[in-house]
Amino acid sequence: MRTFRTDLADEIVESETSTDIYTQKKSSYKGININHIIIHRYDESIGKIPGDYYSIEFPHLNDEDVREAVKEVVSDTLQQLLNKYKINDDSVVFVAGLGNSDVTPDALGPVTTSNVIVTKHLFDFGFDGIPEGTKKVAVLTPGVMGQTGIETSDIVNSVCNEIKPDCVIVIDALASRSIKRVNKVIQITDAGINPGSGVKNNRKEISKEVLGIPVIAIGVATVVEIMSIIDETFRTLMRQGKAIPDIDTLYNYYNEDELGMIVTPKEIDEQVENIAVTISDSINMALHRNLDQL
Repeated sequence: MRTFRTDLADEIVESETSTDIYTQKKSSYKGININHIIIHRYDESIGKIPGDYYSIEFPHLNDEDVREAVKEVVSDTLQQLLNKYKINDDSVVFVAGLGNSDVTPDALGPVTTSNVIVTKHLFDFGFDGIPEGTKKVAVLTPGVMGQTGIETSDIVNSVCNEIKPDCVIVIDALASRSIKRVNKVIQITDAGINPGSGVKNNRKEISKEVLGIPVIAIGVATVVEIMSIIDETFRTLMRQGKAIPDIDTLYNYYNEDELGMIVTPKEIDEQVENIAVTISDSINMALHRNLDQL
């Protein structure tokens, strides 16, 4: 039986019912669908580390009202996770934008962090006039191993050892198994992340187990495997009662490299920019209570 790559928890946990392995809660807000999955324990059938997984799905970001609604949901979700780990106004938060800025589908992290408000240095140098409710925020874009020769996890860990943050927020590109969800769903989890997973280049994980402090990972599905598109198309035709060729015959027509290709929209530049700004605004809203005074 073939498996189809996805980094999204709600594409693996499809059953509506809760089990001893996970709990699933669905809600909506202003047309935004929110799926909160709590993984209670590791199970090979799911393959996800225990923790909270939020999927925030939206139709598009072309409309200002939709963008504002998404920002509200994302910032509120981040605030819930920050509260879970007792991150307060005195906390140091380290934000890392993972990915390759030279490869657009993988540039979500670097583009996002370029708009995150940096404040830690203001506290370090005793700057006067810092608004109440402003957290100490440091930001880094560590690049990818092909650019630095260093595991991204090791870079993040080294910075953590130096600045001693209370929490790390990482942003990275992910993969979906549905073409309909590419650039239309944001996943937020406290279970960490494997950098590069979205572009099939999994590296060492960045997680609480590795760093010793809470890690909140924000990801967006920017790509989908061509094999997943084929499978999704065949399933749709089958539901419609259409005659289709044997799917295994089609798979056998292509080699593994061809089937392993990843696909991204032609408008990926604009879409990544829109999503990145939406996420960075949400992060700023969650980290600074008096954002309008900064």
